[in-house]
Amino acid sequence: MDLLFKLLKAVFTKFKHPRGRVRFAVLSILVLIFWNYYYFLTLTTAVIYLVLLLIFAVTAYKSIDNTLFFSKYKLNQLEEIINQGKALDNPDLFSNRPWYLIDPKEKLEYINLKADYHAQRREELKAYKSYLQTKKLKLSDQEAAQVKINRALLLFKFGAYNKLDLILNEVNKNLDQLEPKRLGFYYNLKAFIVEKKELDLTKSLSLLQKAKDYISDLDNEPTLKAQLYNNFGIIRRLQNNLTDARSYYKKAKKYAVKSNKASLIAVIFDNLITIYSTQGEYDLLEKTKDEYLRLLEDSLFSREEKMNLQLAIARDNLNSSDYKSFLIDSYFRNRQGLDKEKLLVFNATTLRLMYNSGMNVQVVADQIAKNIDDYFKLSMPDKFLLLHEIEIFMRNKNNLKRFYGKRKMPIQPKFKLENAIKMKEKVDVYMQNEAAADIENYLGSLEDYQVQQRLDLLQHKIGVITKQKPYNFDQVHNLFVDLIDICKVNGLREKQIENELNLVDEALGLIDKNYGDESKLKEVILSHLENLDQLFSEIEVIPYFDMHYIRMSYYYLTQGEEEKATEYFDIIKDLELNPRYYSNWVKEQLRVVYSHFN
Repeated sequence: MDLLFKLLKAVFTKFKHPRGRVRFAVLSILVLIFWNYYYFLTLTTAVIYLVLLLIFAVTAYKSIDNTLFFSKYKLNQLEEIINQGKALDNPDLFSNRPWYLIDPKEKLEYINLKADYHAQRREELKAYKSYLQTKKLKLSDQEAAQVKINRALLLFKFGAYNKLDLILNEVNKNLDQLEPKRLGFYYNLKAFIVEKKELDLTKSLSLLQKAKDYISDLDNEPTLKAQLYNNFGIIRRLQNNLTDARSYYKKAKKYAVKSNKASLIAVIFDNLITIYSTQGEYDLLEKTKDEYLRLLEDSLFSREEKMNLQLAIARDNLNSSDYKSFLIDSYFRNRQGLDKEKLLVFNATTLRLMYNSGMNVQVVADQIAKNIDDYFKLSMPDKFLLLHEIEIFMRNKNNLKRFYGKRKMPIQPKFKLENAIKMKEKVDVYMQNEAAADIENYLGSLEDYQVQQRLDLLQHKIGVITKQKPYNFDQVHNLFVDLIDICKVNGLREKQIENELNLVDEALGLIDKNYGDESKLKEVILSHLENLDQLFSEIEVIPYFDMHYIRMSYYYLTQGEEEKATEYFDIIKDLELNPRYYSNWVKEQLRVVYSHFN
């Protein structure tokens, strides 16, 4: 008996996997039971017991790292649907978990597939919560690290960079447990964080090279390779090396097409098309757009995505008249088959597209006016975001004149003018009296890691508050400070810079309008300019911050800070900027700065 105990103990220490240890402990108990009672068993019973014991031992050992039997078949079916990019076509695929998925390995595979499914459906929060369910399972160090990396990628999308970095630091302790694919994924994510948090492009490239070393020889990893080469392209483009960026984007495109990942395809094709446009490679531009359009026929894309992508390409290829016709045709083609709620959302997003194109958009506006009450029944944030789109349209004077039929523009026979009046009045009342409270309540429902969504809605709240009468700068200032603090806590340096610059711009605009105490506003401006100056002193000069440098020089100049304005003007001169693509207000600031120093 002592010898058996020693043997079992020796084998037990060989198991590193927690599931393996549990199963070996159970097997040991069964062996000891047989050892103690085999004298009382008949030969037939003993053989049956030993056969069952052997089946248990083999099954328990094999299922530590693999799914088996019917569970494996069903999980493979789910995986095939997801890998084919059919998540959008299967809204109920994971509505009920199969009862026969009992083993922790089966549960782990199911959770991973469910998270992939939600990610493909643009349901990142559900994907993240799926991964959190794995905490209840007994996982090896390797499996736990893999789940953490998957969570980290979603945290990047949420904008929770510091939380992401903490998870990657945990993973770093077990890097030797990871297979090459996961190591490549790890260094790819680490490069992301270095770029966003430290704004160190050189270090980011070094980490991407490490990722490449791990995955370059791997077959059947198109998604990871597409992400990697796209990131290489992004960094080289930020460094103003368009030749390298183009080369990397071309490699990324090849793998993106194989990946069946709609968001990845959209991002990479857009990047490559932009590069071709910048370099004047119009033949390659057209060829790439044609390839892009063919991909849009796939079921990977939602109606809204498909229409947006089709129109983005058409906008560059068609004259104004043809583009408007194409836009109207796309609207009627893509709205077919949508249920009522999806059609409401689709109409509002289409209204913005048509509004941006300078169109009358009578047809879509009529549809929205007739169903305006239904927009107020939507849940947040859709309710606010869609009413915000309608408000932008109604705020445009030309649209109002056309919409109310005051320019000899015939109103459709079945359209009633009171619908339009009701729409404008209801939306105006909502924005003035209810929108801020709705946003605040929604912000309270968000998870702490939903940082980007929190920032977006806070910015919308600032937009709502600034339009309310009477204007209250203290309230606006406090919201901006909240935005800046969120950026600091979560390591979003670039967002922090943008928000502090916008706050300075808001205060400067109030001085021009003779609002309030000018000395107090100047104090706010100088305080945030000092914060920004400290931030910029901690990082290298980055070409894609060109507009930030222009604004810093201009803002310091308005405050009579000649020396500081000169520092940023020197950066501007060294960058040899081409203001062709700047907004008019940035062009004006650049003109003022150049006029002053030259």
